[in-house]
Amino acid sequence: MLIFIFQVFGWILFIYGFLSLSQDILNEITYKKINHNMKIIILANDLENNLENFIIELSNLKRKNEYKNIVLIDLKQDDNMSNVIKKFESEEVNLKILNKAEGKEYVSNCFN
Repeated sequence: MLIFIFQVFGWILFIYGFLSLSQDILNEITYKKINHNMKIIILANDLENNLENFIIELSNLKRKNEYKNIVLIDLKQDDNMSNVIKKFESEEVNLKILNKAEGKEYVSNCFN
């Protein structure tokens, strides 16, 4: 009886693993086309205070989905952008960083 329970449990794990693997393969094939044409624009208001967590989230986002077009627009003018840019470069997060005026121009050009 104990062997039968182990066999049933093993088959359940096998079927679950197979279905999970096939779903991952299907998602990889289906959504690969979408990732390359996607552009992400992030609006940040107080970037310097939340920089560490934000860098971690961005690096995870890029690692998981391979997004190439990430644009960060800093809405607050008094942030020290040179320190922010150095921090992103040291963490190897590659993105375009714009101030508020440049961001308005960039977004308006996206819709033209």
